[in-house]
This record gives sequence, C-alpha cells and structure tokens, in this order.
Amino acid sequence: MALIHMNCPGCGAALRAREHDYICEYCGSIVLRLPEKDGTVGATGLTADAFGRRLQESSRIFTVRMEQPPESDIDAKILAGKLERAESSLREGKAYAAEELLRGVPDTVFRAARLRFLAETGARDETELSHYAGDITILRHYAEMMAAADSGTRETYGYIAELCRQNVQIQECIRKGHELLHLGQTEAALEYAEQTVERYGMYARAWELLIAARCCASESYNPYADLPYMEACPDAELTVTGGERDAYGVPRRISQGIAERCGRIRRKEQERSEWLHRYLIRPLAVAVGIGILILFWFWVGSCME
Repeated sequence: MALIHMNCPGCGAALRAREHDYICEYCGSIVLRLPEKDGTVGATGLTADAFGRRLQESSRIFTVRMEQPPESDIDAKILAGKLERAESSLREGKAYAAEELLRGVPDTVFRAARLRFLAETGARDETELSHYAGDITILRHYAEMMAAADSGTRETYGYIAELCRQNVQIQECIRKGHELLHLGQTEAALEYAEQTVERYGMYARAWELLIAARCCASESYNPYADLPYMEACPDAELTVTGGERDAYGVPRRISQGIAERCGRIRRKEQERSEWLHRYLIRPLAVAVGIGILILFWFWVGSCME
C-alpha cells in the first residue's frame, strides 16, 4: 500500500494501516484502494515488480466516512462498545455474532447499517466486498445503509456495486476457460486465457487460468515464471493464495494442476541439488581437504629437516 502519509479526508487525523485498508485514528473513516473498473493492464515486456507498480498506479482511492464520535455519556459509550465488538466479530469472520451485537441499534446509525450489510454479504470489509459477484443493491440492508451514508460514501458503495456486477462477468469468463481445458481443447483454452488476462489483468483468477493453460500446453513450462504476476494482483490473497503456501512455496488454494507442476519442478531441483552435493561438492571438498593435509604434512617434514 502507498497511502502511509495520507490524512483522513473526513477529519484530517492520521491514518493507520490495517490488513486491506487504512482507518482514521479519530473518526474511524476508512480509506481503501479499488481496481479501475474495466481497466486493462498489460504485462507484456514488464517485470513482475513493474507490473505490480502499474496495478497500484491504475487503482483508485475511495473513502467510507463514519460519523464523528458522539458525546461521552453512558448511552454513547454503550453504543460505541457494541459497534466496536460487532466490527471485531465481523473481521474475525463471525457475521452472526456481529448481527447479534447490533440488535436494538437503529439503522440510522451508519456504522451499524454498514456492519449489518457487510455481515449479510459475508465480507469482512469493503475490500473483500469488492470481490463479491452479484448485484449487492438488491440485498436487504443495502438501502438502509445508503440512506444513512453521506454522499462520498454513497459514491464509494455505488462504485463497489459496479465492480460486483463486473465480477459476475469475470467469473463466467474464467469458468469458460477452465471448461475448455477440461474438454481437452488446450490451444483454444490458451488463446482464450491470454485474451482474458489482456482484458482482466488485474484479477488473480485470470492469471491462474493462463498459468493452468500454459501448463497443459507445454511440459517444459515453468509456472514460477508467471506466479509473481498473479500474486501482484490486488485480489490475489483474497481469491487465490489465502496467504498460505505449501512446502514448495506454492499458494495452497491454487488449482491442482499448477500445484502438481510446481511440485515436480521443485522436486527435480532438490534431486539435482542433492546429486551435485553427493557426487560433486562432497567429493571435491574431501579431495581439497586431503590435499591440504598432504601439503601440511610435507611442510611439517621440511621444517623438521
């Protein structure tokens, strides 16, 4: 993330980095990056690092503004405590617990309406919500939340709604590519995957499709050449990697064909390394050691004469 030195657009206080976004230390407003809708980001001729920088440059900054903290009477403290615990429960993936904590809190309080809506979608925050596939505007708590939000926040959620509708198209494109692979139409699948990455290069699942197609098209293809591009995508951790890797450094949630190819490559590298160590490096080290001992012996003998 590249927002470290920004201040809150709502109140001007410092921002604190979180897992997927930044939060205002005072008013609780959220600042996040979202991919450019319908944007194309070519990776041709770019290193993985340069591709990642281009993705950052092409994304847009949005704000979800919260109400200023209420007066410090007992009711305000109880409300603040409920909202805090509900948000913590939601970020831990406990949507039902968050909804229980919000019982009795009116929908006119935006923080509560927002948490209810996120719990309904199963998303922990707006960044996760932006990867939801479907029309979020028809969900039960959407209208309540938008009624309680300010104009800037309504703009943010309107943009997220467009991304969510686009996600349906992207998922369908990727599904068709994998279907071609399953039917054995490798050349058609590879061409289709390349077109998908050209169109949706910001999305990790598009790169996963391309890597899978290249694995099927060539036995000599090394997926490690393209995995950094996939992992540079802003949604990689949420949709593909999950932040966990296997013993060969491969994301655990990646497709099985890619994982198997990466495993074979790493095992061959380990076998080659073991062979070199056993039949070249170790014998050479022993020979050098013996040579040094012989030279030392002759030197000692010459010194005694």
